[in-house]
Amino acid sequence: MHIRFLIGILAPVFLGIASIGANAEDADRIAWQSTETSISFIGSAVRSDMAGVPLDLELMTSSHDDAVGKVGFICMNGSFKAAIATKDTDLKTAMRHIWRRDHVIRGVKPRMTINGKSSARSVWTKSNRLGVALPQAKRASAQLYNAVIRQDEVYAQMSGMKKTRLILPPGDDTFAKFGAKCGMGVNANS
Repeated sequence: MHIRFLIGILAPVFLGIASIGANAEDADRIAWQSTETSISFIGSAVRSDMAGVPLDLELMTSSHDDAVGKVGFICMNGSFKAAIATKDTDLKTAMRHIWRRDHVIRGVKPRMTINGKSSARSVWTKSNRLGVALPQAKRASAQLYNAVIRQDEVYAQMSGMKKTRLILPPGDDTFAKFGAKCGMGVNANS
């Protein structure tokens, strides 16, 4: 009687602890989430014709808890970018704030492997404070997007982030509908 009571109370606790350690190995249980918002740029580094102009921003991240290796995608003003969480961070918030100039960003050249093959190295913008890195080359963003479609196994390593398997859940309905304003997905021409 007492054992059943304890199991009933402790089982959710142990299950919750088990889910904290979730990683890329359980990506098949994780879905994509998409959010639309708008941002505007202000400050001395912004062209005067763009200051304060709201830009549509569509964000898509996996539903996984904040974790190193979580991947997100951004469609803003017709431009597509990928993002990687380099530390345990809220990737949606970090992707909204990476455009601000109130933090230090620097260039890094991560080592990427896709299905065991090294990918060409390219320059990424990384914010240690936000815990996010974004590739500067369209090719790197496209590689990550296509890795979702093909369900490739992707690893990344850069300063401040040990070799980590990226969290790339399988494509789903949300993934398919993402990025219409960037010419991507099933709604690309609508």
